[in-house]
Amino acid sequence: MLPRVVYQMAVHGALIVGSQAKKLCGEDVDAQDYDVLVPLEKWQTVALLIPRSARPNKFGGWRFKTDFKGAMVEVDVWPDSLDKYLSQCKTKYGGKVYAVDFINNRAFSSQCIDIDAALERANRSKKRDRKKPQHRSARSGPST
Repeated sequence: MLPRVVYQMAVHGALIVGSQAKKLCGEDVDAQDYDVLVPLEKWQTVALLIPRSARPNKFGGWRFKTDFKGAMVEVDVWPDSLDKYLSQCKTKYGGKVYAVDFINNRAFSSQCIDIDAALERANRSKKRDRKKPQHRSARSGPST
């Protein structure tokens, strides 16, 4: 499912990002290349897998081509923090940004929940529930 070198990078802690991550998360996108984000603490190990033919890319990492199922595919690999990537990445496809930990079968997303807003909505709901009049049944009055 992944080119050999991308899989090897994933084994050592790299994350699949970009269009391939969207595809792995079930979105219908045309994924032609592989983008690989390497957490800073894993870079020293993963960098050893980058071929000598690689050239610098615009992300501060490397770009190279590798064989996958008889065709050459492009791979971009760079060091970065997952938090920074998810919070600042812009995607040409729009929508959520994903990072996939292929080995541990986990996906991270840029979608977040505003905890303060969620708590405020819950508190408003509780106040509305308290204000609703309590209906008594015909039998709930004092007994004689």
